[in-house]
Amino acid sequence: AVLGLTPGASKTEVRKAYRRMAQLHHPDRFYSESEHQVALASARFQRIKNAYDYLMQTY
Repeated sequence: AVLGLTPGASKTEVRKAYRRMAQLHHPDRFYSESEHQVALASARFQRIKNAYDYLMQTY
């Protein structure tokens, strides 16, 4: 759900979804924003990374 995938997604789909989400939510994109915005982006990115790592380990 974090990566916006449906159950049974392939490894390739997981990788593509991760890359898309990482580009959108990477904390470096928010460097000109407030510290709070950077912290939120960092937390979102960590959640995306954890979901990706989990899915890649289960395949």
